[in-house]
Amino acid sequence: PWFHYPDDLMIQTANVIELEGDFVSYNTWIRGNYAHFLFDWLPTISYLRIAYPETTKIILAYDKLSEKILKFLDEDFSNNRVQWIEVNQVYQIKGKLTVTTPKRIPETIGCHKDECRGWDPMRQWIAEKHPEKIEKKHVLFYRRGGATTTGKRVLDPTLEKIVLEHIRQKLIRHGRNEEIKIFTGEDENGNTLSMEDQFTIFRGASTIIGPHGSGISGNFAWTDPFPSNCEERTQLLEFVPSRENSGIHALYADSFGEIRKWPLDFHALLYSNEYSDEYEYTQINLQDFDNALDAMWGGTKQIKSSNKTASG
Repeated sequence: PWFHYPDDLMIQTANVIELEGDFVSYNTWIRGNYAHFLFDWLPTISYLRIAYPETTKIILAYDKLSEKILKFLDEDFSNNRVQWIEVNQVYQIKGKLTVTTPKRIPETIGCHKDECRGWDPMRQWIAEKHPEKIEKKHVLFYRRGGATTTGKRVLDPTLEKIVLEHIRQKLIRHGRNEEIKIFTGEDENGNTLSMEDQFTIFRGASTIIGPHGSGISGNFAWTDPFPSNCEERTQLLEFVPSRENSGIHALYADSFGEIRKWPLDFHALLYSNEYSDEYEYTQINLQDFDNALDAMWGGTKQIKSSNKTASG
């Protein structure tokens, strides 16, 4: 939004908007995507929020979804600390301007040295503004395939029914009494769930299961940012592409690389079927899935037992 395009230079110069005061700007990739805003944009915004005085506004390229997320998180911040600007509009700053640019894109992968500096402020910010605790926990199954879903990471519907039954049986086996909830991002009428509803659903999840996508890698932010112990951390089992089916999405694409600073227990399960443009759905191996549930819910003793069984 702050680049000059030579073909429009005359038009832009004639329509310059002046902004008075001190500003810090930030811009990175994939604007307008729910998940990418939460794990690519929000950590740095969180850092800038505390690194600069309240008199300094943060310049962001306007996007309706980004504004919606920030208003839910902290409406006062969104209204008073953010200066939204329009793409292809030229602005003149009368004051101090600091331009913040990503060190790499995406800049959070790997969390080397100071590249994770935004995650702690983000956790603290969410804990401050949304400290709610939900006592009655549930297991959340993420089903891709809603009206806004893109990509081929949709589990075979017939297999999905079996997977849900396996979850029920494993809950019984491990003495857990959580209800299973299915999350699609939409209500029964196909309307996108409100931010409040999505927050409640993910804050109350003891375990999240499903394919890699915005439903998980965006809403992770609403899980408890400061669990009191390791046992209270949300378990995440994510279905991801392997070498045999990397055409489904980027090879080994998962949430771990981007959000590993978040207090989740990460687990990944590779899709089992070979990728084909003609095949609409993905598959997972049920034995591997059962082993993953045992590993998550059975503790160290169960993991050792599963390994012993697998090796004969």
